[in-house]
Amino acid sequence: MTITFPFDFLVKSVLNFFIAQMAKMKTLALAFLILLIGAGWKPPGRVITEVDGAEMVLVPEGIFLQGEDYAFSDEVPMREVFISAFYIDLTEVTYERYKKYIDSRGVEPPPDCGFSGPRWNGKEFYPEWANHPVTCITWLEARDFCDWAGKRLPTEAEWEKAARGTKGRIWPWGDKWDKEKLNSGSKQTLPVGNFPKGKSPFGALDMAGNAFEWVNDYYNEAYYPTAPDRNPQGPSTGEDRVLKGGSFASEQILTRCSYRSHLKPDVRKIYNGFRCAQGLKAP
Repeated sequence: MTITFPFDFLVKSVLNFFIAQMAKMKTLALAFLILLIGAGWKPPGRVITEVDGAEMVLVPEGIFLQGEDYAFSDEVPMREVFISAFYIDLTEVTYERYKKYIDSRGVEPPPDCGFSGPRWNGKEFYPEWANHPVTCITWLEARDFCDWAGKRLPTEAEWEKAARGTKGRIWPWGDKWDKEKLNSGSKQTLPVGNFPKGKSPFGALDMAGNAFEWVNDYYNEAYYPTAPDRNPQGPSTGEDRVLKGGSFASEQILTRCSYRSHLKPDVRKIYNGFRCAQGLKAP
């Protein structure tokens, strides 16, 4: 008599068990965090992440105004959206921080796809570029960097709240254009943090100009009218990914917080960089 051992069934059963346990752990962690907040615990306003050494600023939970009523059709309508608390990088990811990722994971540096000179000398980035936002980055590379750092790309709604605050500002600093508060209409990026007066209501820097920033969402021109009003994650499918914030070469209208650019996730442009986000963690 031959007994056939149901190996596939056993493997699936073990996998399902571990998945269920992981889900329980996440649920318990979330419940613990809710209890801490209910007991008066407040997350710190700024943290420094261990892996990439980045400073991050807190964006508290609550409602903000996303979109615009009188703008490009894909920004319409302006609407109230609730976003759970999260952290976002103080600045765009720099060449210096990206070099840590290259050294750790053995990935290739981004190519010199622009018009402002080479960035990589074969072993490292030239020192004069160290504190500039890393550009010529694809969405895929931005996602992988954030994953390596124990973080993620922000959703479009998270990014926009971090940039404009809760009152629907046109630019991070307010509703009046001020060319002294961002790098736009120029020939190349500048070191991050060069415009402290242009900071967002939550303290994030360079969220207008310098480099367009990849976010996690797929792009859909008609998404806003039917999007959820609580922690929207973007369309479930699509071809392009969204970029926000404008770049060093952008005109004034493209640096508005609500403006939505989009590209295929494997496309490189000298104008495009990114920053990471992270949900709250219990102490």
